[in-house]
Amino acid sequence: MAETKAKTKAKAKASAARPRRAVTMPTGQPLSEILDAHDRWLHNRRGGERAQLAGMDLAGIDLAGVDLRNADMSGTDLSGANLDGTNLSYAVLVGANLRGASLHHATLTNSDLKGVQLASANLTRADLSGANLREGLLTGANLTDAISVIGADLSRSDLRGAILVDAKLINADVTGADMQGCDLTRANLSGATLARCALVDAKLIDANLAGASLRGAKLSGANLRDAKLTGTDLDGADLANADLSEPQPMPQAEIDKIVAAHGLWIASKGGQRAELGGRDLSKLNLSGANLCAADLSDAKLVETDLSGAYLLLADMKGANLTGANLKNANLCGVRLAHGTLVDAVLTGADLSPIDLVGEKKTAKPLKKTADLQDCDMSRIKAEFAKMREANLSYARMSEAELASANLDSARLTGADLSQAVLEEANLTSAELIGVNFSGARLGKANLSHANLTGARTDGADLAGANTAGADMSGVDSEPAAQDSDS
Repeated sequence: MAETKAKTKAKAKASAARPRRAVTMPTGQPLSEILDAHDRWLHNRRGGERAQLAGMDLAGIDLAGVDLRNADMSGTDLSGANLDGTNLSYAVLVGANLRGASLHHATLTNSDLKGVQLASANLTRADLSGANLREGLLTGANLTDAISVIGADLSRSDLRGAILVDAKLINADVTGADMQGCDLTRANLSGATLARCALVDAKLIDANLAGASLRGAKLSGANLRDAKLTGTDLDGADLANADLSEPQPMPQAEIDKIVAAHGLWIASKGGQRAELGGRDLSKLNLSGANLCAADLSDAKLVETDLSGAYLLLADMKGANLTGANLKNANLCGVRLAHGTLVDAVLTGADLSPIDLVGEKKTAKPLKKTADLQDCDMSRIKAEFAKMREANLSYARMSEAELASANLDSARLTGADLSQAVLEEANLTSAELIGVNFSGARLGKANLSHANLTGARTDGADLAGANTAGADMSGVDSEPAAQDSDS
């Protein structure tokens, strides 16, 4: 019985992942039939046949979540395609065009991507372990927080301007790659081969380069502040004008002067905007400080007291707020994408949207919502926090305390809320597609009209929760053990 149920569930998921527009191949066969046959082939069922999509024009296609393991897509045009969550492990994508494609959370383990075009593609949280990207074009690609690029072959690839924040490139071969202006902040490159790489003006702040080879690499103008260089081979490397300094914690007296000058700037009375990007502000007292619209990007705010602080519209992208106190802080319209808030306190914090009114009274106000996508918010304490319409897509919020929090119309697609406490939380009309609620406590939570398509609720407590009008299609509520056996 369990096996039958698992197969039914698998079929439901497969059918839900089919392309949303009808596509017919030059042979006259619908793409949906090819994908069905490929699925049967993968599972050794009768009528199965490996997908042969080489050279096809699939630009802009929606293949999100489709299982395309081992498929042949050599030279296929997938520019602008939606491949979020798609399984492309062991697929052949030699010379494929993936410009501008979205591969968020896609699996590309051991795939053949030689000469692939990935310029401006979104590869955030993708798994590229063992992939062959030799001579690929990744100009401007976003690989932020890539789950794994471990052992990948990126030799002689064009990665100019690519975003690889928090990417895991352990033991990767990046020999001779062009990585000028690349952002590798906090990336793990331990044991990687970066010989003869062009890393001019690259950002390697807090990157792990332990045991890496940078022999003959061009690092002029690169920012290696606080980078880990234990056992790193820099023989013959060009380090002209490179920043190898370690950030020193800012004294309290200095930050007090900066906050005062920032207050005058806000009031248009002179002063100067607080430019604190990349600075170490750990354990400082900024309680009640007015830092609206300040630059705190990539700042280190570990255990900093920001209780009651005004951080409206502040740029805090990539900031480290581990253990910070943000109780009752005003974070309306804040930009905190890819930040770290592990163990932070946000009880009563306000992350509501804010309307920006222009000079013309007739102009429609511009709404700015808080952006916390891809943030690590594990174990945060955010009871009664106001997060209406906040963007929390793919945030890691396991064991978070969000009782009575207001998440009305918030975007939480792909977020991890396993073991989180959401009792009496307001999730009305929230976007909860694919959210992991495993073991979460949602007693008396308001989920009315929320979109829970494909959400996982095994072991979750939904006693008394309001799900009126909610889209529960594809919700997986089976125990985790049974799901893994399927």
